[in-house]
Amino acid sequence: MTGGGISVAIGRYQLNNVTEHGELMPVKAVYQHPDYNENTMLADVAILELPKAATHPYVRVIPLATPEVFENIVHGTRVTVR
Repeated sequence: MTGGGISVAIGRYQLNNVTEHGELMPVKAVYQHPDYNENTMLADVAILELPKAATHPYVRVIPLATPEVFENIVHGTRVTVR
């Protein structure tokens, strides 16, 4: 799904303050959870793809889970997402 004119404000605390330092970037694509239900808000999560890497100092890249990661996690194991 395309970004549909959505932009993200990176590193801003007040989104409507255009003079605040931060990075404004258009969204290239939105990947919505396939089970999302707007009536119940079930699976209310999406991944936003940006056209390039953010350069703000507070942003860091986190790898998504790969098949190799899943091979080492036993069903029922507690995990933490930070």
